[in-house]
Parts: sequence; C-alpha cells; structure tokens
Amino acid sequence: MQLALTIISYNNIIVRVIPEQIEIVGSPWRVLPEGIHMATLAETRNKFAFNSLRRRLFGGFLEAVQNFSNARCALVFLNGSYVTDDPNPSDYDACWNPIGVDRNRLDPILWSPEFRSQQKTRYGGEFFPSTSIVSGTNQTFLDFFQFERLTGERKGILQIDLETDPMLTWTSHDF
Repeated sequence: MQLALTIISYNNIIVRVIPEQIEIVGSPWRVLPEGIHMATLAETRNKFAFNSLRRRLFGGFLEAVQNFSNARCALVFLNGSYVTDDPNPSDYDACWNPIGVDRNRLDPILWSPEFRSQQKTRYGGEFFPSTSIVSGTNQTFLDFFQFERLTGERKGILQIDLETDPMLTWTSHDF
C-alpha cells in the first residue's frame, strides 16, 4: 500500500487597522469608535505619535509596557486624550490585566493607582488595574474607559497584547 502525502498550505494574513476617530457631539476631540480595538505597539506609535509631545508620551508608555511585559502582564488597554485627535494631550490613561502578573517583577509605582503622580512623572501617563473599581462608580477601569468623560457616550479604546507584540519579542520573560 502506498500512502499519498498531501500538503495544504494557507497564507494567514491578519490585518488590523486602528479605526479613524469619530465625532461625538459635546466632546472636544474626535475619539475611537465604540469597542475594544486590537493594535500592536508599532501601529499605535504610527497612528498616534505624530508630533514631538506624542512621541515623548509614547516613549514613556513603551517603557511602562516593557515593564508590564517583563512582569508577565498579558494585556494593556490604552485610553485618554492620547487616542483622540487632540494634537497636545497632556498624558494618557491605561489599564492592565492583573491576572498572572508577577508583582515582584513590576515597578512598584505601576502596581497601585496610589502612585498616579509618580507614574505620570516617570512614564507620562497613569496605569490602573483593569479589574479595579473606579471610585464613585460600580464600573471597572476597563468598562469606565469605554465612555467619553464629558458626554457619557460610548467610545473605543486600544488593546495591546503584550505576549505577542513584535516590539516586545526581544524581551525575555524568564530573567
């Protein structure tokens, strides 16, 4: 009996595009459309780091994200005026998934929102555990970030997978 070997090959190309911002009546800046939009760090840099201020903020975000990646954090969500069309955002807001994070590998100021001012000084933005409840609400930061702050309308945020992002693959998670 002769066996025939058939090889079937597929080209799997995944194209992710950060959507264009949309207008929400009452919001000073265009925002991402409703939803959680997957993006890589390179896509985020290419879309939002379009001037020197935004490049500086992205550099701080990247430094913090590398720290989260080294601590085995899987996901970070980017929010705030940074992901709007505001040409001069003062900072960014982000939240991170705490499941599986090795606290001993994480910069202590990133662990708790109590260190918001230090986070902003060192990294240019603020980080919150995605599962923590926002003070005065019954919403997690992940949910809270999906509403425009002035109008209460739903809007979008970015999700960055730290386990697969090409800009982080050079970083060893084992040291």
